[in-house]
Amino acid sequence: MSIHRPLPLVWAFAVSFVATALLPAQADPVRIGITAQGPTVLKQDDNCRVRACPLTIAPIGAQATAAGGTAFDATVGGVWVSNGIEIVLVDGESCRELCPPRRLLVDRAFITGLAVYEPSRQLVVTDSANRVHLYPLDCPLPARPQTCSLAAQLPANHTLGGVAVDDVTGTLYLASANFGAPANPGNLLWVTSISAPCQPRCFGRIPDCGTTPLVPVHGVAFDGCTGSVWITDGLRQVELRVDPRTCSIRELRCCSGGFTDPLAGLCILPGSSLVQGPGCVARPCRACPSPTHLLGGASLLGNPAFELRGEGLPVGSSAFAVLNAGRCQAPGSNVPGLCGPLLMSFATPPIVLGPVPVTGAAFCDGAARIPVPIPDDPRLCDLVLCSQLLGLCPAAGGTGTYVTPARQWRLTWH
Repeated sequence: MSIHRPLPLVWAFAVSFVATALLPAQADPVRIGITAQGPTVLKQDDNCRVRACPLTIAPIGAQATAAGGTAFDATVGGVWVSNGIEIVLVDGESCRELCPPRRLLVDRAFITGLAVYEPSRQLVVTDSANRVHLYPLDCPLPARPQTCSLAAQLPANHTLGGVAVDDVTGTLYLASANFGAPANPGNLLWVTSISAPCQPRCFGRIPDCGTTPLVPVHGVAFDGCTGSVWITDGLRQVELRVDPRTCSIRELRCCSGGFTDPLAGLCILPGSSLVQGPGCVARPCRACPSPTHLLGGASLLGNPAFELRGEGLPVGSSAFAVLNAGRCQAPGSNVPGLCGPLLMSFATPPIVLGPVPVTGAAFCDGAARIPVPIPDDPRLCDLVLCSQLLGLCPAAGGTGTYVTPARQWRLTWH
């Protein structure tokens, strides 16, 4: 039986549209991880296609075979990556540093896995001493985490190699293996919880990639929309169906090959959004050349800091956000009084949020931020939405309007 909390009004309208709005809307979510040798941040999509960007931290040393980790931070829209010694927050597309590298562990252990638990804004870190650390997410990360040990529960010669978390249930998935025996690693998946990370409920053996044997598992990711657990041994990525009560595990599919620099961590990164249609400005609004609509943060379930943003808007105006479930539909619908069309569906009345003041130092560098906290309700998984910003510029001679291009995006999970 599933129990759902009441949804805020801005999202309640969307649940009835989920069945019709689960349509390809943007780049699919991708699995992403730090590689051992580059190092790079490597991305692989649902069609197993690969792309990458380079990091500035040192490569993972050959002596630290279990080292490395990757975790997506939805609130800031960045990816935490570690080479085992240092940890850094980077942009997942360009690898631009958002929080500088720093050494995290104070002893000789090295980081083997990373995950972000959004509800309490914690970074979960596993290490080569088979400990689990919980850090409050900040830049820089604090020096004193909560720590516990799984060393007594793991088989002899096993090391934790990756961790993932289900944001709704707080379930932790941790992989362990014998990294000293790559031909027979005995890969295991352990199920614990964010509230008691070192008290396993159960464990199960991780299956191979079809008929191809896996070497030790280096990364784990959880897809909340499908309920799948993804693991990687560096060169292959396997999708698993895991029962968190019994640890029964079934292979669903495998992405094999496609890259030669092995992954040393794994997480799921949301797909990018799409911009559609033109913008417009009508006097007496100032003739700003490029009013723009952006997403603030990742459109992930459970992201409390998600925003709809505007840039390049006329300073002193009032901005509104308009959104609805479903794809953006060109050429759109003309609304009396606006200078341009709205591209979202009008099958049901769109949601209008605002107004908020547009502020800035110069005439056309105005910015607006409209908070839209996203609940962690699984019924919204994979929902496609279309949004636009519009504004009013009151003046003595009348009121001008502007409309940004539309942005099409999807709710997903990391």
